[in-house]
Amino acid sequence: MVLNCNLRENISIIVVQILPQFSEKSNSLKEKRVANDTIKLERVVENETKEEELNRNQFSKQTDDKTKQKKKGGINYVYVLITKKKKNWQDEICSYACRCATEKKEKLFVDILERYNQDIIWNRGFKIYGWTFFFFFFFSLFFFLLKKKDLLSHLVSRLSGNNVMCARYVLESDMIKIGERQDAIKNALETAILQQETKGIKVLMSAKFMSEKDKMTREYAMTQMKQRSKIEELLGYLKKMTSGSEFDVIMKGLTKTLLAMIKDGKLISSDVFNMCWLYDKEKLWEVLFKKCTEILNINTLHDHCNDWKWIEEHLVDNRDLLVWMDDLPLVQKKKKKEEHKTANEEKDNDDDKGKRIRWEEIRKLCESQSFKHTNQFHEEINAEISKFEQEYRKLVFFQWTSNKDNTAQKQTQEQKEVKAKNKCRQDDDELGVQSLISEKELLDVQINSGDVAFHPKHSYDFDVYLNDLLTRAHEMNRSYQTEMANLFKGCQECTFSEGPIKTHERCKLKAQLDYKHEQFPKSAHVIDILRCQVIFTNIDYLVQGLNHFMRMMESPPYCNSFKVVRMKNGFAKYSSVQSLDGKVRVPQEYEDVKMNVLFTENGKSIVTEVQFLLQIMARFKQNEHPFYEIQRQESLLMDSLLVMNDLSFHVQLRIASFAPVDMANLMLYFPNHFRQSTAVQNFKNAAGSNFCTQMASNPQVTLQYAKALLQSGDFIPLDVVQAQLYEKNEEGRILSCSRCGNKSLLPAYNCLYLRTRITLEPCGMRWTLFNTIIFINIYIHICVHIYIHDNYSCIHFGVANEYVDLIKMLQLLKDNIRDEERWQSLIQLPERGVCIYDVVQGLSKTNKQTNKQKTKNEKMYSKDFAH
Repeated sequence: MVLNCNLRENISIIVVQILPQFSEKSNSLKEKRVANDTIKLERVVENETKEEELNRNQFSKQTDDKTKQKKKGGINYVYVLITKKKKNWQDEICSYACRCATEKKEKLFVDILERYNQDIIWNRGFKIYGWTFFFFFFFSLFFFLLKKKDLLSHLVSRLSGNNVMCARYVLESDMIKIGERQDAIKNALETAILQQETKGIKVLMSAKFMSEKDKMTREYAMTQMKQRSKIEELLGYLKKMTSGSEFDVIMKGLTKTLLAMIKDGKLISSDVFNMCWLYDKEKLWEVLFKKCTEILNINTLHDHCNDWKWIEEHLVDNRDLLVWMDDLPLVQKKKKKEEHKTANEEKDNDDDKGKRIRWEEIRKLCESQSFKHTNQFHEEINAEISKFEQEYRKLVFFQWTSNKDNTAQKQTQEQKEVKAKNKCRQDDDELGVQSLISEKELLDVQINSGDVAFHPKHSYDFDVYLNDLLTRAHEMNRSYQTEMANLFKGCQECTFSEGPIKTHERCKLKAQLDYKHEQFPKSAHVIDILRCQVIFTNIDYLVQGLNHFMRMMESPPYCNSFKVVRMKNGFAKYSSVQSLDGKVRVPQEYEDVKMNVLFTENGKSIVTEVQFLLQIMARFKQNEHPFYEIQRQESLLMDSLLVMNDLSFHVQLRIASFAPVDMANLMLYFPNHFRQSTAVQNFKNAAGSNFCTQMASNPQVTLQYAKALLQSGDFIPLDVVQAQLYEKNEEGRILSCSRCGNKSLLPAYNCLYLRTRITLEPCGMRWTLFNTIIFINIYIHICVHIYIHDNYSCIHFGVANEYVDLIKMLQLLKDNIRDEERWQSLIQLPERGVCIYDVVQGLSKTNKQTNKQKTKNEKMYSKDFAH
């Protein structure tokens, strides 16, 4: 528990967790451990007042009372003062919070983090003293010093925090500072992968790709990787099933057909294109780039919707084509490098570190077209401003003021707030869409949920609240558009047009990108779901339209339904910058004036947006839009390249941690990668275990995928499997055998060995998985021809194991072992005169197997197979 206190950041009191007493004889030893384990933290006390002194005395009294209490729920608590004077005091706070997580005291963990969140350095490692229990005929208590890790890494580590629920709370509550979040997640993910903590990995991966943009990036990267693997597999089978000449005839015919379809602007099959792309890249690229050059003409594209649809289908929305993410040829890379150096030496040096892809050629094409159109736009806007110079000055300096009192000195408080307000929310108004559940309530739900895939705060914000907001938008849209259309009927030379209601996907993306650091709910910051625009023929009419809008907002009946809550004048940035001749500078890009208006009707309100545009600006925006959509893909593609590097097959295999579903995905989508992967062939974990040995020690391995992975030869070469299973350690023992025989605390080792020798096994843990996984054991002992322990074969250990179906085991072995001499060697004991019952008894002293099952197995063994 954490005591509440009112000292202004000077004195705080936290609870120190003491190990429970295990026996009366160890009381004195426990007192020493309590003294050593107690965290003593103090805070700097500055400008002490009488009130603070009184409070401190009260807290000290409470501390004394609490320390005198007996065990409470098996745990003692000591209350101590905290001060910043002590070195690394933040680390001790993290260490204590980590202990609370270890003891499943989630409420106390949350209280500590809420109090000291601002003091925690999330990407800095700290040491923590923990404890674990080892059972070897009796249990002993050991303290050990763990490697330095940050708090999030400790929470997903089975050796320290070991509390995925607390880790999920930290990630969902946005406690981690913006600049530290990426490093903290990366470090924690490395820890979870190293220890094969599947739940921790899922929580961290979910947090890493939580936003819609990150999900899109990951989906694009994974789609590209799957497509390449699929097409390579297809081409491999095609080569295998045909002769060399037949293969060339087929591929040349497909390529010729595809080239004709591209020239004619037809819809092409992604799979066929990718096949031909891997067969003949340069011929396809020449025709494809020429077609894109013809279509991407800024003067004609907006008038040809069919051409834009073709570009949209094959360039903007297509995630399957391999061409755009493919490497540029070396010649083009060198040429591009020289061009960039002349334009921007420093930028090019940074770009050289990354990968150059063919999509950059399309981007370059779009930039050249945009540059031509921008020059034309500058000429038009210059002429417009020269014609209406005085009106343009009014536009640049335009601010929202009351028509009744237009002097800055006598502005009302409401107008000053509108002028100063840069942000507004849908829930600022009491009639607006309000969140029915608080952020704290949602986080409390999460900390008590065992489902690692459940994110109540995220789901409520971007699904529940946002859907409520969209529902209100659709409900009020018709009335809003009608009122706005009537309002602008009195304006000269203007065109009013309704804007489409923003889609759920676009709202979600905007909230997560533009307002990711704002308060919950972030979706409340989306204030342009309802929108309309008014286009004016020139600057003079635009200024008149703005003044007309101001008057109408303050006159009945509009003043009862509308209220301006924010204004954003895009031209205002040119007000403080003048050219050498004293003239106000001309806009170099698209600009407009936006008014955010609170619309109220029938006891409900919603914030909307009105856009005021010049006709020149509207035309420029319309022509630029297709090229903007294409250029906007740059961020997606470049981020996808990073994801493809971060989630390579090697990394995905480690993340899978031998979980059946994840392994099945890898075996289906990336079958050839197993054969070439360094993670399979060369990588060893911290314990020196190779891939097959790691597989043997993992409790998630199942027979179905293990058999296909190791036996078929379609994934891992058989010689690699055999070499890894027969690999020896420095002592000359079979690595997989020694790992299983002496150090295993995991029941999954029974997947490889029929063993009952569990002296190092914690109480209650048994070998229970053999009946579901038998293949790997047979593979080792039939194909590799080795014995398990002290010259006893797998049969002898299977006889003594109550979980083994002896009949099935022996029948399966006998059916597969055709060599009678080999069979006899497996069923005979190494020493003559020693009966199998004695062997079973000697190897099963710590096993909790029933005598009835042992006798049954032994009788069946001796009767049906031994002779």
